[in-house]
Amino acid sequence: MKYKLLSALPGLILPLAHSNATGQKQPEQPNILCIVCEDISPYLGCYGDAVAVTPNLDNFSRESIRYTGMYTTIGVSSPSRAALITGMYPTSIGANNMRTAQNKSKPAGIHPYDVVLPAGIKCYTEQMRAAGYFCTNNSKTDYQFAAPLTAWDEQGDRAHWKHAPEGMPFFSIFNLNVTHEFQVMKRADQPLSVQPEDIILPPYYPDDPVVRKDMAILYSNITEMDRQFQILVDELKASGKLDNTIIIWYSDNGGPMPRQKRELYESGALVPFMIRFPDGYKAGTVDRGLHMFVDIPATILSLAGLPVPEYMHGRPFLGQYKQKSRKYVYGARDRLDTFYEKQGCVRDERYRYIRNYRTEQPDYLPIISRAAMPMMARMAELHEAGKLNADQEKWFKYPRPEIEFYDVQADPHELNNLADDPKYKKKIKELSDEFDRWISTYNKMWKYTEPELIEMFRPGGVQPVVARPEVKIENGTATLTCSTEGASIAYQINGRGLNEHHWFLYTGPFSVNPGDKISAIGVRAGYKDSSIQAEADELLAEWVETLLTYQVSHKNASLNGGLLCPACARVHGRCGDAVLPLMYIAEKTCNEKYVTAAKNLMHWMGNVHQPDGSWMNDVNVSDWNGTTVFAAIALYEALHHHGHLLDDSTRNAWREQLLQAGEFIYGDKFIYSRRREGMRNMNVNYSASAIYALFAIGTEFNRQDFIARARETAGDLKAFFTTNEYFLFGEGPEIKKKTRNGCLPVDLLYNVEESLPNMVYYAHMADDKELMALLEKSMDTHLEFMLPDGAWDNSWGTRSFKWTYWGGRTSDGFMGGYYTLSDRHPEYAEAIHRNITLLKKATHNGLLHGGMNYHDCGVEACIHHTFGHAKALASFLNQPVVTPAPVPLPRDKAYGAKRFEDINTWLVSEGEWRATVTGFDSEYKVKGTHPMGGVLSMLWNKQIGPVFAATMNLYTLIEDPNMQAYTQPHRMSGSPRIELIENGTMYSNLDDLDTKITYQKKGNTHQFHIVTHLVDSKQQFSSVGKEAVEIDYIFQEKEIGIHCSIPESLRKAGVQLTLPIIAAPQEKERITEHSVQVNKEGGVLLLNSPQTLTIAPTDENGRIFNPVPGFCFIPVIVHPNEKGEVEISIRTTAP
Repeated sequence: MKYKLLSALPGLILPLAHSNATGQKQPEQPNILCIVCEDISPYLGCYGDAVAVTPNLDNFSRESIRYTGMYTTIGVSSPSRAALITGMYPTSIGANNMRTAQNKSKPAGIHPYDVVLPAGIKCYTEQMRAAGYFCTNNSKTDYQFAAPLTAWDEQGDRAHWKHAPEGMPFFSIFNLNVTHEFQVMKRADQPLSVQPEDIILPPYYPDDPVVRKDMAILYSNITEMDRQFQILVDELKASGKLDNTIIIWYSDNGGPMPRQKRELYESGALVPFMIRFPDGYKAGTVDRGLHMFVDIPATILSLAGLPVPEYMHGRPFLGQYKQKSRKYVYGARDRLDTFYEKQGCVRDERYRYIRNYRTEQPDYLPIISRAAMPMMARMAELHEAGKLNADQEKWFKYPRPEIEFYDVQADPHELNNLADDPKYKKKIKELSDEFDRWISTYNKMWKYTEPELIEMFRPGGVQPVVARPEVKIENGTATLTCSTEGASIAYQINGRGLNEHHWFLYTGPFSVNPGDKISAIGVRAGYKDSSIQAEADELLAEWVETLLTYQVSHKNASLNGGLLCPACARVHGRCGDAVLPLMYIAEKTCNEKYVTAAKNLMHWMGNVHQPDGSWMNDVNVSDWNGTTVFAAIALYEALHHHGHLLDDSTRNAWREQLLQAGEFIYGDKFIYSRRREGMRNMNVNYSASAIYALFAIGTEFNRQDFIARARETAGDLKAFFTTNEYFLFGEGPEIKKKTRNGCLPVDLLYNVEESLPNMVYYAHMADDKELMALLEKSMDTHLEFMLPDGAWDNSWGTRSFKWTYWGGRTSDGFMGGYYTLSDRHPEYAEAIHRNITLLKKATHNGLLHGGMNYHDCGVEACIHHTFGHAKALASFLNQPVVTPAPVPLPRDKAYGAKRFEDINTWLVSEGEWRATVTGFDSEYKVKGTHPMGGVLSMLWNKQIGPVFAATMNLYTLIEDPNMQAYTQPHRMSGSPRIELIENGTMYSNLDDLDTKITYQKKGNTHQFHIVTHLVDSKQQFSSVGKEAVEIDYIFQEKEIGIHCSIPESLRKAGVQLTLPIIAAPQEKERITEHSVQVNKEGGVLLLNSPQTLTIAPTDENGRIFNPVPGFCFIPVIVHPNEKGEVEISIRTTAP
């Protein structure tokens, strides 16, 4: 039949006019199906093995060309698969060390890394996609680099040729792993199709019952693979596509047993390979030529009628671009897990030449993953006991010769080294010269050590990142560009390719309709791609893997399964939230260990589970069970998205716990009350989150009462948005009572990281358009407070005592809720991207720290930081994530000054400066916990980042279970302030509820005039009296001025201006009587004053540390002159 390709699909071009369905030229593009098994030598009946039971592959061989000379370059998976996806020798691209990208089985000092392909070298499947093929891989990649998004239309365990659009040819790979090395151990108890006594052992194995048993398991696994192979073929036949599909079958390397896998001998490098053409081309014939894995991609392209790229080392042996067979094949062996090695070889039709660079060690290496195989353990035991004969001992022998030379025809097991036989001197020289030629021509990277390769791929240890593509639309045509050399671009239109999970490959300009939104991701093999999802997945995987190291394994049920906090030295009571990220990573990696960890975690949660269905906030400290709503949301999402990974018993038990939690949240005593005191004393984040929890659980269990309560509460919550700017409010006592400055109780961080996202989820599920409209206005307002570096500016607000700069211990992350609306608000996705970048900077040793300087100051990370944000990332990633083109955030723009009336706060955005000046005066339950009084609560600079970040007046544990303990002696406030210390009490403008703030603009200068008083947290004055202090902030494009006028009485009493300047311990400072200079990464901060400057007491590093913003400060004290004046200028210079 003639294939009708989807030429109308955006970004796809028509295929080439001709392609091959056989070895002859044909007028249509064939389907191509590759079925790849793992770790077998030619142990099949059709290859002459009298023991093998492989009826399906034997029948297949009668319809196929059977190849007897197909070689990988090394008998192990990852380097082989690098060749199979690129058509290049793995040694030529630095991909010959075993499994570079995984965080296990590596020598000390070698960390996971991705091989970076040279610019212009891509997965060959991109060429097939560009020619109109629908390309799928199910599911193993193992390429030594993460599979680029552009490599496949579908990748994963659900990828299938059946999903190809009608009329579109497919190229599909299915990987069968039942013959993999580890399956010899895993399937040891399965019925055998071949009996141990029937095994014909090669001479390098001892005739031992343990050896025979493992070999029988291998043969039985091959029989099972044969059965699985036929299922795939039968499925193709049933679809009617067998008659127009080329089927290729092969193994990814040689046999899985000792002295096979990982070796350069025939036993490791020679693989079975067969190819069937639908028209019976050369059916039942044998090809005895020499071929290599690098030839397979070239041949597949040739069969599809596509030219072979010049960079490929492979030679097509079939199809339109067929070349003559090879005279030689080559191989090389490098690091294998934790063991360094270096071997190379060349083979012609009869002889193999091997060069050993590490003669001091044997071929045998005690590979950890193989050590558990009974056969390996038995051979090692017999070796140690001296019970192996010469042929069997050869593999263990060292030192080994520099040169090995075998007549493979006469000596197929390569046991008789002929390197010293003068009869072969000429042939040895021929192969030695050919090996040298191969190395010098194709493998210049083979001379580098692995650390040198890593430095080439990741200069300075940093993985390169693809620039985010630019999207240009003109006259109905979209053009995508990426500034990264060698990058490919994947894109979607309105959040879809062929479906919401599919991405088109960009091949050239394409037509779009008015209003279409284009999402584009730049990718390059070895680079980190430009997508938000890739960054989030990487960070989440790091966090989750580290959480496992803190999961307790103990016979005591009060400990077992919980997450032990390194900062607090106890199992954290809210760690049940981690069930969602654990299950997400389990699904992402197909690794059962994460499911097991999630089960153990939920078992531990029984320690805080109550008869009313709630979970307590902590085992010993707290009697608060309101956080049940957050645990319930995590459990619901884990079950909803990943419950299919659980066994029935566990899934049912979790569902029962979820329903019990729903009953608790539904109860009258939860929704409107924290301490059962009624609506007037609620914290809005609980009710806001409860509507999502109740609606979701109600939908899951068909509980209409839950759903009705969610709708009722959502209706009530619509009254909790402020009149002018739509801030969500409702914190602490008297939640609807305005302050003297007209403020309602608002907390930005709880809003963006708990309330608003959960309300968005509810409104989306319930189709509550009225609430969603309010939420969009509110989210727009809240986004005004994100700094350009992705930090949330929470330097004002009722509970800023917990965090002021980017988030902290109890915050859960805003990503999911904001992303839900990013199709209409691309700036929301941009905010997520920047915040994830910031969280990565605050992650050390796999744990998220509570601020940017925690790690610098040796402060341990509370584990709540990590699992709380991990839950948010998993919730975000469970949505179909696309990456829109970069757009500015509100605070990127230099708009001057903007007042937010509902919170009596101004934002300044002028030149390189971003600042917050606040008179927000709505206090939470504990007084003196957030700055007021016209404080310059945040100062941020485009070149050097944060300069000031406010804190509570004196660091105190307001909520013990929800704040990290901090025992260092210097607990002074990080807020800039005018202060007087009298009898150990601080009197400052920070607590003044009567401060007056006026603003005026003169050209590009913005001036704030503050009239304030010095009071303590109880609004009491010092003995000096009630005289006012005046402060002026003057913002210009390059410089900020602070002027203070202090009455004589206060000056004499010792009033001073305190400016805690953010400075990490490693940042060098220079302090004089009138200036402070801090050298930062992006520039130099300069603070100058004609008045005298001193430094308050610090730690041994010359700093104070405050956990609220997570910063270190240099506490600069400015003393007024005799007139009571203080003048400060702040500016930056280049580094």
